[in-house]
Amino acid sequence: MPSSTSDRLGPIADQFDEAIIAAIAVPPISERDTLLPDILYSLTQWKSRPDFLSEMAYEWCSVICEKCPDLGAAGGWGRTCLFLSLEIGFRHLDFKNRDVGFDRNYTKHYRKIIDTVFKDGSDEVIADLLHIWNSRRHFYHGPYKPVHVYAGYLIDLRRLRPLSPRLRHLLILAISLLDYQTFEQVGSEKLFELLDHLRVRVEDTELRDEWGEFVLSIIRSPEGIRRLTFPYWEILVERSIQAPKGLGFEVYDQRSHVMEYLEDAEEWDKLECWIGFLWILWGSAANLEPATLSLFHRRPRAIQKLEGWVERRWGERHRSFRSLCERWRLSVAGQRTP
Repeated sequence: MPSSTSDRLGPIADQFDEAIIAAIAVPPISERDTLLPDILYSLTQWKSRPDFLSEMAYEWCSVICEKCPDLGAAGGWGRTCLFLSLEIGFRHLDFKNRDVGFDRNYTKHYRKIIDTVFKDGSDEVIADLLHIWNSRRHFYHGPYKPVHVYAGYLIDLRRLRPLSPRLRHLLILAISLLDYQTFEQVGSEKLFELLDHLRVRVEDTELRDEWGEFVLSIIRSPEGIRRLTFPYWEILVERSIQAPKGLGFEVYDQRSHVMEYLEDAEEWDKLECWIGFLWILWGSAANLEPATLSLFHRRPRAIQKLEGWVERRWGERHRSFRSLCERWRLSVAGQRTP
């Protein structure tokens, strides 16, 4: 029982929680027994549910999976109670708030919850489950965190068309909790199908600093450089501007390789993003002047985009980049002078 419960509603809430758990612990003889499902359904109609219900409902889910070895066919007592408990705990939460959730370790029954939800749950029930996955305080704790099955289930959501706004947003948040190497184990091509389906925009990643690291983990692979579409390179730049801490050190030695590949492939939009990202993170320390001047020569309008990115991150403090741009403009003006 969450400690905050006693502080807020006192012994009545404690007794109610204990009564629900006791009812779950002794499943009915008949699947037609609707007493507990009816009680749980009534709680889903509670408009302003207190936050502690998320913890209580999660505990109910664990007890259901423990006490019902076979959750039965779709629509059965155990499965119905499980899905209603998830709805009670998480359907009312603001899906755009990354801090929703609770400080709760994964239980040994968590895998059963995941399998059941993804096998038979509706889009909304899956979204309820993603609320648990997306809690920063929740995901990284406990021995039963579902990293090995997590990626496969997320990738399978590429088949859902259309995605509800709530499920789409929660899925975008959830993806960033893993890296590309984890998704490779279940099929990198499926990941790119999912990313193409989601069409993630910069504004979709504002609540997840981890999206920059996730994009970088993709770029580090040969397949990732080739398959990652342009909007995700823009996301990398935006995350480096807004949340640069700890970003990019693992690809420092690959910076030239990525630039060479993009230049050979004539992927100029992506190259703009990559060089902009490098200037934002490392500046002159990355020896970027030759590559930047080459880009300006091939695509003169790139100077304005890079100036905008660097200025947003550094203002007027990035003297080496400003000096480079001034020298470029002077050289262009000199070429035009009769």
